[in-house]
This record gives sequence, structure tokens and C-alpha cells, in this order.
Amino acid sequence: MPFKKSFLWVLALCVGAAVVWLRVSTVSDINPTDEATTAVGENDRKDNSKVTQARVQAVEPENDTGPEQGGEPDQATSEATESSWITLGTTSLSAQLYDFIETEKLKYVDIGGYPFDDYTDNTLRQLAQSGDVLLFDNTDAYRLEGLEEEPADIVADYFGTAAEADAVIATSRTNAEGGIHYMVLPVNKSGDDKAFYADIKRAVTLLKDERDNKAQR
Repeated sequence: MPFKKSFLWVLALCVGAAVVWLRVSTVSDINPTDEATTAVGENDRKDNSKVTQARVQAVEPENDTGPEQGGEPDQATSEATESSWITLGTTSLSAQLYDFIETEKLKYVDIGGYPFDDYTDNTLRQLAQSGDVLLFDNTDAYRLEGLEEEPADIVADYFGTAAEADAVIATSRTNAEGGIHYMVLPVNKSGDDKAFYADIKRAVTLLKDERDNKAQR
């Protein structure tokens, strides 16, 4: 009997020690892993936050500085070149030829509005090399009194040459070598207004035909 009691006590102590050892092992196996996982997760979030912030910092300067880098045509000027009315039409000529100007897609310019502002000047310089046909209305040239420039001087500033006339039709074409060839046709009023407007229409047709013929050579 004493031997059995002693054996049971020893067995109980062994079982208790085993349970304690298992608990310690379980805690030591789980906690370090959980802590490591949590630390990695926090580090990942910190790294991802740094990457995101770096991307934002890299993109924002590009968005800020992009439009300032230039090299692109001015949108407002480009839109102006699409309109037939580079200056306001306030003369009898512009009123009588309104439909013709719109239908033929001419670019109307009233010389009487000179000196032109920078916006109009830039538009005309673009048009002078675009191949569009411009109609310079000189019928109100008296408004240039007091200025050194004559109507021919103003047209020549954009097309290289011109002659004094009541109206000037001008266009250009690009040579095969890349150069610009200007064509200018003056129209003078030799009869009544009706005949004058008819002459302008014929001049536009002649100049367009000549431009297209030269372009095909």
C-alpha cells in the first residue's frame, strides 16, 4: 500500500509537470509569431503609406508644371482662326458679302481696325501661313488717318507684299521644300458697289484656283 500511494503521488506530479510544460510551450510558440505578424503588418502599412505618398509627390509637380511648359498652340488663338470674322464687319462690304464670306470660308479683316491688338495680330500671322484665303477690306481706310501705315503696308506685314487697293485677297501655300509662297491679289472699285462686289468674288475664285494649281505642281 505505501508503495501504491507513493506511485500515485509521483504519477500526479509527472502529469502536472507535463501540463505546465505544454502550456509554456504553447505560449512560447504562439506569442512570438503573433507579435512578429503584427509588426510585419504595421511595417507593411508604413511602407505602403510611404510609397503612396511618394507617388503623390511625384505626380503633383507634373500636374502643376505641365501646362507651364508651353510648346502648345494657344487654344483661344486656334479657335479664332476657325472663325471667318477675324475683326468685326461694320462696313457695307462686309454686310453685302456676308453670306459669300461664310460660304467660301474666307477670313475677313477690316483694315480700318488697325492697329490690331496682340491677339488679332497673332491670329493673322498664323492665317498668313495656313493656306486660308483672307479678304482685307480697305473701304474704311480713312480711319487710318494720322498713322504712317497705309493699307498696303499692313497687308505686306503679313504677306510680304501688297498693292494699294480698295480690297485685297491674299493666301499662301507651302512649297515642297517647306517654304511659304504668298499670293496677293488687289481689287479696286472701278464702277458701282455691285460691280465691285462681283469683282471681289471673281478674285477669290481666281486666287483659290491658282493656289490649288500651284499646289499640284
